[in-house]
Amino acid sequence: MKNIAAELWAETLSLAIADVERLGSQLQNGPLTKSSPVLQDGLDAIEWMFYTRDDNKRGSFQYVCDVLDLDPNSIRRRLASRYLIKTVGKFYRHYVLKKVTPGVIDWQPRRLRSVA
Repeated sequence: MKNIAAELWAETLSLAIADVERLGSQLQNGPLTKSSPVLQDGLDAIEWMFYTRDDNKRGSFQYVCDVLDLDPNSIRRRLASRYLIKTVGKFYRHYVLKKVTPGVIDWQPRRLRSVA
């Protein structure tokens, strides 16, 4: 019998990676609105993978890696080498953490027009 929990956590990790890559692709193609679900999902995922404490609470990146028998530091290194994930990482450090980051994409959110 397959481990259903491990399959679900593997899907969670896969979706987080897809969210970050989707945001990286969108950042390459132009500005997003601050309220864009792509922006929030991607930033949440990059924070979860790279900027949360490595505790073993259920749902943490460390926990998911443990369930999947993966080394979290090795996974982070492999993910960080992917261009779109690196793009979002720089964006996160620059705009969320407010750390000057060379090579970050200049981002100006589009203003939403009100409909009268």
